[in-house]
Amino acid sequence: MILMHFREMRRCPEHHHAIILLEEVSGHRTLAVAADRDESARLWRELGRRSEGTHPIYDFVDKLLETFGVATARVALEYVPGQGLGGSVVVRGAEGELTIPPKTGSEGPFGEFCGYTTQQVPNERIMTIKAMTHRKDPVYHNIWLGKPPHEHLYVDALTYAVAAYLELKPAYPVLKKAYAPPWGVSIVLILQLENRLKRAGIVDNILAASLYTRSGKWKHVIVVDEDINIEDPNEVLWALTTRFQPATDMYVIPRGITSTLEPSATAEGVTSKLMLDLTIKQNFRGEVAEPVDTMRRAVLQRWKEYGFK
Repeated sequence: MILMHFREMRRCPEHHHAIILLEEVSGHRTLAVAADRDESARLWRELGRRSEGTHPIYDFVDKLLETFGVATARVALEYVPGQGLGGSVVVRGAEGELTIPPKTGSEGPFGEFCGYTTQQVPNERIMTIKAMTHRKDPVYHNIWLGKPPHEHLYVDALTYAVAAYLELKPAYPVLKKAYAPPWGVSIVLILQLENRLKRAGIVDNILAASLYTRSGKWKHVIVVDEDINIEDPNEVLWALTTRFQPATDMYVIPRGITSTLEPSATAEGVTSKLMLDLTIKQNFRGEVAEPVDTMRRAVLQRWKEYGFK
């Protein structure tokens, strides 16, 4: 038996599927497994000319297999339209060869990240947990239930937004910041654009492109100008109230996917999506009425004259 472990998992943008790289423990041989067997050899030759570091997630997968006490012998992958990659791992342990297929079934009802107890969700992947451990003074506690905001939503606000930013920025240098606000329970994305790089049509383009990020699970995507603090819901709502015309500055995608745990979506996670352009448009008739710097300095100099300490 050849003892192998996960070395790396790479996504092939050209073919829209993943490639799992398995490496012999001795380091002598490496095996590449792709969703399309006919492409495996060619893709591996292509990847073999590259030198890329290993992401920590693959070390986690390696440790997970180690916990099972088995060595990977074969990985079978299948691309399911609309669902992505699925498959099974064939391993060898003390009792011989064993296939571990993904187990699916109905989940719930449980209290979920969106703040609701969602009804039973069909065809979810199920894991059986035999033991749980935790540190005495955890840095990160739990996914709490009820109305937001919650701790895990602040973590998601950074991680999901950074991922979306990194995917969009190379194609759209106009993008300045991205944020997934806690009140949006990880399915609302706010994008801030740099004014000097804006041009006609760019907002619609970046709204459409945003649906590629986070596996297309965003439900609402909002674009604002750089003077709007995307972390402040008051400023975002102010832009919605004063810079937005419903007849021209929004469009709705009638059917798309989001999380199956979002209660207003169907049990399969089908939802409509709302794209909002909250930027200042041509012929906008106002300027932000804030004190200029000279006025601020004058007030500070005379602060004590006003009777304030």
